[in-house]
Amino acid sequence: MEILDALFGNQARVRLLRYFLLNQTTPVALVELSKKTGISRQAMKKELPSLLRAHFLKRKLFFREGEIKRGKKKTLKKRKFSGFVFDERFQYKNELQNLLVESLPLDNTSLIRRFSSAGKVKLIVISGAFVQNLESRIDLLLVGDRLNKNIIDRKVKSLEVELGRELRYAVFETSDFKYRVNVYDKLLRDVFDYPHRKILDRVGVFEATG
Repeated sequence: MEILDALFGNQARVRLLRYFLLNQTTPVALVELSKKTGISRQAMKKELPSLLRAHFLKRKLFFREGEIKRGKKKTLKKRKFSGFVFDERFQYKNELQNLLVESLPLDNTSLIRRFSSAGKVKLIVISGAFVQNLESRIDLLLVGDRLNKNIIDRKVKSLEVELGRELRYAVFETSDFKYRVNVYDKLLRDVFDYPHRKILDRVGVFEATG
């Protein structure tokens, strides 16, 4: 990660580049972008003009349901937002995507350590955004015993900030996972029949699913 920071200027720019490459068709407002990337609005205001000048981003008006408060009542109504979206005309998209997506801040040891406090984790498999298969139904599969889903949810959210993308993930107790393997569960087939990577396997049924 330090190498990319040096090449691209700083961590904020790397996160912004990665976020928009992984969410190319989704416009985002400044406040929402700050929450999703963990970058302060002040830092973003320094980086965004450069990305606009490079035609990596473009400004876009878009509509989204928002909460309107009227006294004590809250209602949902479509509101207009001013935001940013990836500029599909950017000529170095493929090269930059290969560099930044393949260099996701992730390695086997750190990922195992990240979820070690969530219970007895026996299987971790990554797919989807982690292997540049953005059509996959899930990005992360966790299997184990006595898993604390609240801890897992917090760990995933912190990972989302680092990656710049919302992650789809599934969590199974070991017995439930083995049952699903035996009945050829469609979700598991969608993981193991397509590009994926095993990070940890203490279940002993991984080869049978691959």
